[in-house]
Amino acid sequence: MTSQSTNWTAWINGVLQYYTNNNPVAISSPFNMGNPNNNFGGDVAEVLIFNQGLTSSQRATIITNYLFSKYSISH
Repeated sequence: MTSQSTNWTAWINGVLQYYTNNNPVAISSPFNMGNPNNNFGGDVAEVLIFNQGLTSSQRATIITNYLFSKYSISH
């Protein structure tokens, strides 16, 4: 997910799930991942938090250099 004041975007496995440019940042209780009509129903192995939104190139580098290596995923 990318959460900024005018950009909220969510991906699962690199596939865009939801996008809005309204200021929708809010954490509900209980917390749900996904959009209001399609909650994520899997397991989460790790959460990475950054202090800024990442570009697609930065996300690709993290996936290739960190996640694939750590979890022994071939690509």
